Parts: sequence; C-alpha cells; structure tokens
Amino acid sequence: MGKVVSLIFIALSFGVVRAMAQDPVKVDPKHYKVEVDNNQVRVLRIKYGPLEKSVMHAQPFGIVVFLTDARISFHLRGGQSEVREGKAGTAEMTPEEIHLPENLSDKPFEGILIESKGIEWPYAELKDDPLTVDPKHYLSESDVLQNVSEDTFVRILHIKYGPHEKSVMHSHPDAVAVFLTDAHFKFALKNGKSETRDGKAGDVQFTPAETHLPENLGNETAEVILVELKTKPSPKP
Repeated sequence: MGKVVSLIFIALSFGVVRAMAQDPVKVDPKHYKVEVDNNQVRVLRIKYGPLEKSVMHAQPFGIVVFLTDARISFHLRGGQSEVREGKAGTAEMTPEEIHLPENLSDKPFEGILIESKGIEWPYAELKDDPLTVDPKHYLSESDVLQNVSEDTFVRILHIKYGPHEKSVMHSHPDAVAVFLTDAHFKFALKNGKSETRDGKAGDVQFTPAETHLPENLGNETAEVILVELKTKPSPKP
C-alpha cells in the first residue's frame, strides 16, 4: 500500500512541476508542438534551428527520441547549466526538471518528447514478448529506471525489418511508435484479419495494446523506436 501511495505522489508531482514553471507548448510554440495527448502520455515534437534557444519551462519525466544528432545546453534554475548530447535514431530518459534548452549546433535539431502521465502498475510479463520470440527484429534500447529504484515506467524497443521480412505472432502493451524511416507494413492480427499501416520518417503514432504479426511490405529497411508503456493513467485530482 505504501508503494502505491508513493507512486501516486510521484505522478502528482509532475503536475506540481508544471505549476512551478510554464508549459513549453504555451510559452514557446515555435519550438514545441503537441503530436499526441491522451490519459497516459503527451507527445511533443521539438524543433530548434541552429543556435536557437527556448525560455525557461517545466518538463516532467519522459523519453526523448532523437531524429537528428543533438548537442544541447540546458540552463537550469540557480545559474547552473549542463551540455547533453544524443545521436539520431536513439532514445533516452529525460529528467523531471525546470530548464532553458539551447541548441549549441550550427545544424537544426529535431526530436520527439514523450511525457509520462501515468504511474507504475503491476505489469504482466508477455508470454509472446517480441524480444524473446523475435530477437532478430526487436532489440531492447534500454530499460528506463525512475530514480535509482527498479520500478520501470517504460520499455524502449528498437525495431528493424529488412525488405519484405516478417516476424512471428507476438504482443505489445500500449505504446508510442516513432518512425525513423518510411515504413509500409501488413499486420496479421490475432482474430485472423489483417491491416496495412504506413508511417513516414519522423511520424509519431500511439498504438493500443495488440497481438499481431508484422510484415515489411516495402523494398527498403524499416526502423521504428517503440516506447512501450508500463503505466496506468494517474488518478484525476
């Protein structure tokens, strides 16, 4: 019971952080645009021109997917600053903090920020986990830890299919898909039906939990970062 209460406190603290500083979408719409907003995540597209910078704003715990290489200086409250770097096609955890980002590169930066709204919840292990049944196409980017505990809020998968390659039947929880390349897939579903689904490089899609068998219908390699959610929506105030 104590653990659940502490997790609820962590989730509610995200709202406190936002109350302490402005939402970047409101105070800096030039650089931040909402792509997805539901009861589990808010997904922002971030775009900075060369050497551009933002204004001070709040950010909760989240995941950033780098669509380009990045070298960003984060100016923090109290006068401190940190330089953080990222490589295109990778993803990593972003801390809960108030900051002012500045692009130190002479090239544009673009990324996808997935802000968590949920709290950790008992997460049933998948019997048909793609990491186990199809390690050729699914690689764990990382298990993202909240603070120093073993409580994971998300799992990041790097998905890569060669031309016309297909998987085996497997399952995913609710997730956010970020397309690193153009993709044209056919999904054979558990109920016997099939669907074709497309994405362009840089696209973002929220994908509900599903059991399926994907097949790359394209003539080029398809790559996707999939951020699987291990959370339940936070209780409403």
